[in-house]
Amino acid sequence: MKRREFIALIGGAAVAWPLAARAQQPVMPVIGYLGFTSPSDEVEMISSVRKGLREAGFDEGGNVSIEFRFAEGDVSRLPTFVAELVNRKVTVILAASTVAALAAKMATSTVPIVFTTGADPVQSGLVARLNRPGGNLTGVSFFSPQMEGKRLGLLNDLVPRADLIAVLLNPTNPFFENQLKDQPLLRKSVEGCSAAAWPLAVIAQQSGKVYRIGYINAGANSAPHLLNAFHDAMRALGWMEGKNIVYEDRYAENRLERLSELVAELVRLEVDVIVTGGTLAPLAAKQATATIPIVMTAAGDPLGSGLVASLARPGGNVTGLSLMAPDLAGKRLELLKEVLPGLSRVAVLWNAANPYPALVFKETQHAAQILRIEVQSIEMRSPDDLDSIDRPE
Repeated sequence: MKRREFIALIGGAAVAWPLAARAQQPVMPVIGYLGFTSPSDEVEMISSVRKGLREAGFDEGGNVSIEFRFAEGDVSRLPTFVAELVNRKVTVILAASTVAALAAKMATSTVPIVFTTGADPVQSGLVARLNRPGGNLTGVSFFSPQMEGKRLGLLNDLVPRADLIAVLLNPTNPFFENQLKDQPLLRKSVEGCSAAAWPLAVIAQQSGKVYRIGYINAGANSAPHLLNAFHDAMRALGWMEGKNIVYEDRYAENRLERLSELVAELVRLEVDVIVTGGTLAPLAAKQATATIPIVMTAAGDPLGSGLVASLARPGGNVTGLSLMAPDLAGKRLELLKEVLPGLSRVAVLWNAANPYPALVFKETQHAAQILRIEVQSIEMRSPDDLDSIDRPE
């Protein structure tokens, strides 16, 4: 499934939330679909929305209807179309782009709006916060603006001799000026934004040597299928274990004090790259070496944890993937409150030795104040701390 289809599928499921509230009423609810481009450009999006609705129990023409409006790339048409949908008294508006969502927001503060966007919904002015959007908007974002430099870096990897690149921008887009200002920064981002394959791209030019990948994990080998998936991907790229590559696996078994020792072993083995997951293991690797490339998987917040300088320009010798989930901590607490309306006190068990859970706990506290929930902090630094936790009688 393509990313755009996946985003739209989630959006379709999200649209079902306000519809569920109307399901007991005899009048068939109406979804207003507001597209910025043309129907032909949004075929996959529309198909995925319909699929998401069906999976949520809503069939078009059966218990829900959809009113479509397409601006054909003309921003000036959006306010008229939104007004039509509002006058039509739609149950919810699905805005399939940032500009469409902004137009809907300016037109109504009462009709629920579900958006799908590649921009930052906070910076774009769509919502106040990720975990508590506020107002009548919610939706899905894949934060693509932060990846502009990464895309240019990958293009530079493919065409290393390219010295002139044309960037096609839409001057009618409300964010055109910001995009224009960002362009001079893109060329500078090439130096530090290559993806996980960059160390292998260098050594692939050589032959006759067996290269070493060091893998380190703060926990135990409790999810071998993940490591197997990594090995499968490497084989697909032509790297065969025992033939042209060797893996050196190290596990701290949740003994965080062992991380520095295990990383030191990998450095002494002169591995060609270190692959590591989470937040603590990459931090230990970064502290141990500034020369061996480090590829992190599923790090919590690489910026807040100090792993990288920025997403587009990581800097140093660290790159990889991130969950970017701290802002969702408040949303989890909000969902828990919806499931248990009488909830007034919550105990939060978190790892105080890891900087990422500290960021998550801070977001949880902020949401708890708004929801008027008392939060009891239970800090842990090792598995042994479980024995000292007070348990209810």
